[in-house]
Amino acid sequence: MLTGRFMNQVIYAAAVYRAGYPNITRGIVLVCDNQVVGWRETLRNPLDVKLGSLAVDECGRVWEAVDYDGYQGL
Repeated sequence: MLTGRFMNQVIYAAAVYRAGYPNITRGIVLVCDNQVVGWRETLRNPLDVKLGSLAVDECGRVWEAVDYDGYQGL
């Protein structure tokens, strides 16, 4: 379960990442193992999202990958 403090840290990390790339105004920032790992326009391919990865959109909403078996993804 994600705690409020951890969620704030994830949202902040995503905002810092976005600030470094001003051309990114939409889409999601991916966070895996407490590190920003990149950006995507949308959440579309579940096969490459690791369990526990988080996706943060431009509004600060967060989604977590919760059902991963190494092949099927999110």
